[in-house]
Order: sequence, then structure tokens, then C-alpha cells
Amino acid sequence: MEFTIYRGSNQVGGTCIEIKSGNSRILLDLGMPLNDKAGKDFLVDPLKGKKVWDKKDISDLKQSWILPDIKGLYQDDEKGFDGILLSHSHGDHFGLLHFANPKIPVVMSLGAMRMIEALNAFIPRQVPLLNTIPATHNKDIQIGGFIVKPYLMDHSAFDARGFFITEKSTGKTLFYSGDFRATGHKENAFKMLVDRPPMKPDYLVLEGTSIGRKGKPEYETEKEAQGGIREVLKQGHRLVLVACSGQNIDRICSLYAEARRAGYEFVVDPYVACVLENLRDLPYAGKIPLLENPGMRVLIHNYGRGDKYMAKIDKDGCKFKPFMAMLGRKKLKPRDMGEGKYMVLMRDGIVPAIKAIPGYKDAFLIYSQWQGYLNKSHMKLTEFVYASGLDKNMKHIHSSGHADVPTLQRLVAALNPGKIIPAHTEKPENYGALFGNNRIKPIPDNAPVYL
Repeated sequence: MEFTIYRGSNQVGGTCIEIKSGNSRILLDLGMPLNDKAGKDFLVDPLKGKKVWDKKDISDLKQSWILPDIKGLYQDDEKGFDGILLSHSHGDHFGLLHFANPKIPVVMSLGAMRMIEALNAFIPRQVPLLNTIPATHNKDIQIGGFIVKPYLMDHSAFDARGFFITEKSTGKTLFYSGDFRATGHKENAFKMLVDRPPMKPDYLVLEGTSIGRKGKPEYETEKEAQGGIREVLKQGHRLVLVACSGQNIDRICSLYAEARRAGYEFVVDPYVACVLENLRDLPYAGKIPLLENPGMRVLIHNYGRGDKYMAKIDKDGCKFKPFMAMLGRKKLKPRDMGEGKYMVLMRDGIVPAIKAIPGYKDAFLIYSQWQGYLNKSHMKLTEFVYASGLDKNMKHIHSSGHADVPTLQRLVAALNPGKIIPAHTEKPENYGALFGNNRIKPIPDNAPVYL
């Protein structure tokens, strides 16, 4: 089994790992980096105007370190991979997938596929979903020279997966954790994994996002974060803005539950409404708030004059065009929010709509994302928060999507792997002290090794 980490041995984000057996090749994730080669914030500007099938554009992106230099992966190549295993629908794990040859099958959960499908309706670069294989929990998939068994993982990305991979020719095994935690609304997924682990893997590719981070978060679990939201709403603010990812389904469920408990209307934009709608028929989506639920509203800016999100939904061929009638029935215009109690989910794309809400500068802001984003001045939402003075009436309420050290140690104890390969971490040098020096196998980026 030949193993290559193209990106992720000593950084968080941009994960991309290849496993090869004879002529058979599979890829674990194909993520957008969070930092550039110099370690600064990665900006997507270099991707603008680049064609996914153009040899020169692909070459330029490889030379600038944005695309990993992998033969047989991209749309300008002959198909060289048997499959891409996608752990979840966060951009740092799938954000470069649109450059991949569409002939390569992509293994992903139905939930991840639905999240990306909703995103496709609103972005200019479509992520190809024509050749997908469902990553059903605990069900074997034959991919080239490998047998892959997906495992449901608790993470802030909906319906995330880890993968237990067996090389057919040798019987060697590897467990890829992807990103995970044990503190979300799907915490039982982690409990099931450690209570009934797969056979001892020869190798565990273990994420370590939280390793080396100092300080204890105020809210360690999703339930604690939900309790923090409840306390804020008890204060009776008329307008509560919540800076939160539109794909953090656990958090959206927590917010909706507390908004209804406190008598607030819960307001989302058309994109988030479509994300939620697209999860409607999944068997494990029972608690997800849908637009027809009591107290659900959709914020539509310039209704009747061309809201940018509604314009995209209304295009011929858009999956969500039949959803237009429901969006219209639940519409809420910013200027009509001068009275009443509202909790409004806020993202970069709806800052103009927020500015049109009467008295928005007097709102209470719940910042429900990683706090580090508040230091990134290039982000529209960050600029808006400080320019509007919303930071003066703000509380950070967030629980991480990543496992803390004790949870990582619980997984290692349950799986009892032969060797641990650090990945998705800024502190690979800390693994030895946490899990035992004799079992750590650090592998640098772009250095193929035989396992």
C-alpha cells in the first residue's frame, strides 16, 4: 500500500491524501486550503476565471500550490483514480472537487451530496455530482483494489463519514477519521464507534485540529451552546442576529429550538431555506426545521425587484424552482421587521439585507462560529460587525466541530491501531506525547511511503 499526503501533514484544511495498491488509486478528500504557501489566509481570487479543463490553467494552479500536483486526477487528464472518498461537505475537504475528472466516482454520504447539491444552485462553479456512490454507514463498497466501509461521524458538517479501508491484495487496513467530535447532536455516532469498533486497523489517519490549542472553550458541547443561546434570549432583545454557517445543521437546530421556546420568529435567507429543504426526506433529518414549520420565515431583500438568491432559484433547471411558492408564502422583507421579536441567521451574502432592517445596529449579536474568523479583515461579515458596532453587544457562543484531546485518546484506545499518522493538524510533533511515541508515524507532504 503506497500512501501519500499531498496536503495536511502539518496544517489544518486542504486535506488531500492518496492511497495506491498496484494500479488502483483512491483519494481521501480534495479540499481547498485555508492558508497559502506562505501561511497567510488563502483567498479564492486566484481561482477566478480558471477553467477546470484547461491545461494551462491547471498547470498555473499547480505551480501556485493551490492544486496538488497529482497526475490522473484533473479534468485535463486521463482518468487515473478509481474513486474519491469525501468525508464531509466542508470546503477544506471538498472545495477543489470541481477540478477533478468527472469520470472518477465520488463516494460520499447522501447528506453531504444534498449539501453540495444545494450549494450548486448558488455558485458559479458546479461541483460535479453525476458519478456518486452513496457512503452508507457500515456498508462495504468495492473500489478498485480496496474494500471501503464508511462510518457515520459526529461533526459540525452534516452526515460526515470516516472510512475503514482494506487493501485486498495484502489485507492491510487503514482507518481515516476525517473530521469528528463527540459533543454534537450526533454524539451517539462516536459512542457506537468506540463501543463497537472495527477490527484493529494497521494504520489510523487521525485528525488533530484541536491539538496544541490553548484554553478551555466556554461551550464544550452543542447542548451547552444551546443553553448559552437560551440565556441570551431570556434577556428579551427584540432583534438577535446570529453569525452562523448556513451548513451547520446541528447549530441551526439548536437556534430554532431556542427561538421558538422564547417566542422569536426564526429567519433564514433563501439559500439556507434550500439547504434545509434538500435534507427533508433523509431518514435521519427529523429534527431539521423546514420552512413550513411554525415560526420559520425567509428574509428576501428587494422582493419583487430582484433578490439575488431568488433570481438564481427561479432559473430554469434549478432543482429548487418548485420551492418558490413556499418561499413566497414565508417571505419577510427587512423593512417589515420594525416590530416583533426576530432571530436572524446572518452570513456574508445577506449583509445588505441586514442593513435594511430597522434598528439593526441595536441588535444583539450571537457570534456562533470559530472566533478566529473575527480576525480576518477580508471577510465581509467581519467588516460589517465592526463597522456597525455590533461587536459592542456581542457574545461568542460556539462549540467546536473537532474532537478535543481526551476524545482523540478515546478513539485511539478503542481502535488500538498499529500506527497513527497525523493529519489535519498544525501540531504533528505533539502526537507522540499524547498517544505514545512508538506508535506515531509522521509522513510529510509529498513524500510517498509504503505501508
